[in-house]
Amino acid sequence: MCGYSTLQIINRQLLSRVFVLSMSLFYTIAVAASEREELIQEVFKSDLVFPQQAGEIQLSLLPEYAESDEETSWAVPVSVEYGITDNLQVEFEWVSYGHNNPDDEGASAGIGNLEIGLQYSWLAIADSPFHAAVGVEFGLPLGDDDKELGEGEKSLGSYFIFAVDVADNTHAFVQFGVEYPEHETRERYANLGVISSVTDDVSLTLEYNWEEEAQYLTPGVVWSPIDDWGFAIGVPIGLGDEANDFELILHIILEMDT
Repeated sequence: MCGYSTLQIINRQLLSRVFVLSMSLFYTIAVAASEREELIQEVFKSDLVFPQQAGEIQLSLLPEYAESDEETSWAVPVSVEYGITDNLQVEFEWVSYGHNNPDDEGASAGIGNLEIGLQYSWLAIADSPFHAAVGVEFGLPLGDDDKELGEGEKSLGSYFIFAVDVADNTHAFVQFGVEYPEHETRERYANLGVISSVTDDVSLTLEYNWEEEAQYLTPGVVWSPIDDWGFAIGVPIGLGDEANDFELILHIILEMDT
């Protein structure tokens, strides 16, 4: 009986020490994560959990090129994000110019659709390394559907993001979303990604992007040589017959206070 009691005491002490050590480690990671800013501003085919801070504006030029068996196309979306509060941002993204060159008919060019979005974020939840965000997006059909410069219909979408700071230089996220076109059935999508900074100026990104008809694996490199400026290149790799054979996405981003 005495030996059994001693063993119980030893086990309880060991469990207590493990619990205290685990909580101390978790607290240290959480504090470090809550004090650290986001590693980068944008990835290529997903949304990030971090919003613009109150009064902060982000201007982005996002040219992209795509090639498939049926056509080649390129477009120049421009984006504006503004922080209404430290947790709430509004975003406008407009395809300022698009060019399609189908193999079986003549090329077409013109403006594309406009998308307006709101995102609300919860950062460092309960002083932890975990974050979350919800967003809604409304699409306006400014592009000519006959020229394949838009879908020709309004749309409403929503999404949820869950993210965690794995380490001081690594951030992981998952996003689930659904879009409701005006005249078609709903379209679901999901994104999974990781961001890792390799130097103070350079970060590497990797995304898995799932849609109901096409999937992509998207590696990227982000370079921020100057404060408030960011340059990035992403190369989505199509998975499956419905995906584009090749894509290239460039980012030029400027942040500033208003």
